[in-house]
Amino acid sequence: MRGRHVAGLAAITAAALLAAFLSWRHPHFSTSASPILLAASTGSLQRIHFDDGTHALDLVKEGGAQSRWWLTLAPPPGATEPDGGQRVAFDDDAGTPRPLNYQETPAGTRAEQVLQAFAPLRAVRDLGMLSKERLGELGLSNQKRRLEIVTGGILTRFIASDPREGIIGAYLMNAEGRVYLVDSHFLTALDPTSNALVDRRLHPWPETDINFVLMAMGEKNMNFVRMNGPENLGVRFARVSSPTEVDSAFTAWHEKVWNDLVVTRVLGRAEIPAVGVPQRIFILKYSRTVGSAAWLEFAEDSTGAFWARSESTASWNGISAQAASIIREGRRLAP
Repeated sequence: MRGRHVAGLAAITAAALLAAFLSWRHPHFSTSASPILLAASTGSLQRIHFDDGTHALDLVKEGGAQSRWWLTLAPPPGATEPDGGQRVAFDDDAGTPRPLNYQETPAGTRAEQVLQAFAPLRAVRDLGMLSKERLGELGLSNQKRRLEIVTGGILTRFIASDPREGIIGAYLMNAEGRVYLVDSHFLTALDPTSNALVDRRLHPWPETDINFVLMAMGEKNMNFVRMNGPENLGVRFARVSSPTEVDSAFTAWHEKVWNDLVVTRVLGRAEIPAVGVPQRIFILKYSRTVGSAAWLEFAEDSTGAFWARSESTASWNGISAQAASIIREGRRLAP
């Protein structure tokens, strides 16, 4: 009997310890008691800067009512691309190339998810003011990792521990020297050496937004209108000259353009392919039900590689070799 009683107490104690651990490790187990480090909203956030001591990352909101987040990745000086080349841009109208030591692109949906962690920014636990010895144990002494957040025009700075050095999560220390235990998920997501936050979409809006399409190839133009009909039939297009007849060839081809193209490389603002500006093959110009006019351009460079860009991209995006068949099919659509 006594043994069962002791075992029962041990089980209760273990459960209590587990609950305490979960509360410590995961903010969502105790959000009501989680200290708020920064009382921000997604609307008030303006800039997030993270520097790991070697690489840097910036998320910056641009624009007014139609604001958009841009991502800047800054590698160490002299860094090269995986293919051994360097990022380049044109310095003037003469086409003089210059090296770029950063990449500036639209931020993707994963970046939008990361931003939610800052609205507001919560801690798992407030550890208060700690001794130098304790700061060293937590990886905060002589630490080069920096997190800066601008919200409502106010800059807030933190020193950040390496998530691998924290036994549980990571640690942030504010300008006053107060230390907080935080879930390391959002710091890991801000890794400046990763391209995970880059937007690889050619368009962030759905195909159903399209009203009209102008396909221009050299001096040849073709005009299409999106047909109304049941949603289960999908997006269908007709030539403007025959608005009641589905153009099956263009409809099927455009579905491939919208769903099957794979972006393999994203170039930043002002950046060009290292081999030079690609030559246009054709362009699609869109009139939309909502939002401004849009477009999608396809091109080929001197090596035979294909590129695409749109109103939503920063510059040219490299597309996979499978795009060759889509482009050949598009060329055949011209009369």
